[in-house]
Amino acid sequence: MKKDFLLRLGNTVDAICASPRVTGYLIGYSSKGSSRFAAYRPHGFQHFVILADGLDQKDALDLEEHLHMRIESDQSAFSYQKYREKSRGKHHRSSGGVTSEEGNNHSVYMAWWEE
Repeated sequence: MKKDFLLRLGNTVDAICASPRVTGYLIGYSSKGSSRFAAYRPHGFQHFVILADGLDQKDALDLEEHLHMRIESDQSAFSYQKYREKSRGKHHRSSGGVTSEEGNNHSVYMAWWEE
């Protein structure tokens, strides 16, 4: 993936996290697009945005991993401090429920909640 694309998505995450209203968030991978939001609503996540869509599975998983590494690289940043506490500091790459699926139907999303 191009560096400017990665930088732009990282800046988007930072901009959302900079809002004093945002108290927590997470970044994830899905092959089901926006329907994934239904799983987070019962956990108090009020907002959901697809950061990148139309990716193949490898690119989507690589992007998710890149964003997690970026978040974890600066523990003083809002993007680290506001990351879902039980997942914070645990670098991971999505694996649960991930099957090898062809096509460009994969996405990376951000879900967050406010006070």
